[in-house]
Amino acid sequence: MPRLVTDPNGLECPDNGSATFTNARARFVNANMTEEQAIAALRDIWQAGNDEDKVLWQHQLEQDAVDAAEQARLTDEARDQRQEAARLEEEAARKEEVKRHRSKYIAIPLRDAPSITPIFPSPYAVKRLDQGAYVEMYYFTNKGLEAAKRTMAPPDDDSMEMKTNPDGTVSWTPAATSRDTTGVVADRDLQWEEFSIAVPRMLRATEQAGWAAERVKMLATFWGTILTHPYRASPDPVDPKTLLVYQDEQRMSWHRMITSPDGAWDLARINDSLLRDTKERVFQEERNRKERERDAQALQAIAAYSHGSVVSASGSRGVGARTPSSNRARQASSSSTASPRAAAQPYPASRPVFAAGARGQALSACAVCLGRHQHKVRDCNEGRTWDQAFATAACRVAGVLQLKDGRALCFDWQQARGCTGTKHDAKHLCSGCSQSSHGAQQCPRAEST
Repeated sequence: MPRLVTDPNGLECPDNGSATFTNARARFVNANMTEEQAIAALRDIWQAGNDEDKVLWQHQLEQDAVDAAEQARLTDEARDQRQEAARLEEEAARKEEVKRHRSKYIAIPLRDAPSITPIFPSPYAVKRLDQGAYVEMYYFTNKGLEAAKRTMAPPDDDSMEMKTNPDGTVSWTPAATSRDTTGVVADRDLQWEEFSIAVPRMLRATEQAGWAAERVKMLATFWGTILTHPYRASPDPVDPKTLLVYQDEQRMSWHRMITSPDGAWDLARINDSLLRDTKERVFQEERNRKERERDAQALQAIAAYSHGSVVSASGSRGVGARTPSSNRARQASSSSTASPRAAAQPYPASRPVFAAGARGQALSACAVCLGRHQHKVRDCNEGRTWDQAFATAACRVAGVLQLKDGRALCFDWQQARGCTGTKHDAKHLCSGCSQSSHGAQQCPRAEST
């Protein structure tokens, strides 16, 4: 409907009796309607139209008021949106400023200086803990903190450095959180003092990183069990080392399995079976290390002996030097008197040097063949003893030592220190002869030292 532009309330009915409306009156005048009646009819028609326009005008005014209110609302809303956008932009800029220059905006509490100097781990270690990922305990030892102090960048250092990814691609990472592997020590190679110092510091750092309380408690229980385990106070150096290796391997595997489909486990529960397997591996590694040391000493002894028999530049021989002919005679004599056992060994010439090697210690007897010669005792499954005199009494099934009739054996019982446990006496049998009075190291069938 067309919009009214004039208020009908202020209009007056025109003079329908004037000459202007002659033609309009003529349409109404007939035998039944006089001139006066036609003028009245025209007045009624105008009044009806005016009344209708008044109603329309009122509706138009009301709609204009609604439209004006809506337009005012939209205007106010647009203004508020602009103001809110400006406020958010200002707030974002403020947050970015605080983030970039955080130290400038941190509130300083009014308190005395702390009696204990705060620790500042490597930014790399802090970032790993923020991610809930594995990080070496070295970063929380005194050496690790000292290394972080020497290499730590300022808190607002936003410099980047290039990093080569495993797939060969190159990416840029913040220099402050990149890892410097120089001097980083694996958990298994830490000293016990270093491990003990790192534990409370790392627990505190996990709390500050926002780790779940139950996960922090699990780690605390796990490390507490490691620190108080009987192996920790054992005089056998293999036992404390076993705990460090077990802690290293289990914690690393635990972190890897957290995001796997199978999930992780309660780290605080010590798996005695895994601990025994770890102990056997550590024992073998220690044995191999000693053998390598003895090999090195043997080579040094041979080199020193050879150097003593070299003729000097002037043609004279040093004191105690032997002639080539005397050396050949001595070697021939040694070969002729050597036992069949020595002749069968892969290193017959160096065996005597091993027996009197580093610290004068002989190798422990193998729990299966009872021999003290150089071989992988963890994998030994010989059918005869070292001297071929007896059939072996024990074997390894899936790496576990047991008698060939299936009876389980105590691994500690086969060591020189024995076993003090009283809950598995049935396993205290010799792996060499199955007797209960001794272990493998004291077995009469074992190779003598």
